[in-house]
Amino acid sequence: MTLFGPHPEATPALAADPVLGALQRTPFTVVGPIHKPAPFIFASPHSGSEYPLSFIAASRLDAMDLRRSEDAYVDQLFEAAPAYGATLIKVHFPRAYVDVNRAEK
Repeated sequence: MTLFGPHPEATPALAADPVLGALQRTPFTVVGPIHKPAPFIFASPHSGSEYPLSFIAASRLDAMDLRRSEDAYVDQLFEAAPAYGATLIKVHFPRAYVDVNRAEK
């Protein structure tokens, strides 16, 4: 399954889980510089908090334990970066669902 489009076999699951469908359509947001661009990129790869309903249902962890894996509010700490010329990349899905800083094994 790719983050940029649903796998053909995943269509029924996406219909049953609107959060998963939304994450498939928009897994991350890139906010470009508002003023003259600066050579900086701020990334918030672990502060996503949109949990697919199917993931929550399948998890052995409760909501609080799932939320503990987030770097909560880092995206908000960096939200002013575009006003200073930097680019901001923020993910919408949680690290417990996909950790984008881990290589495929």
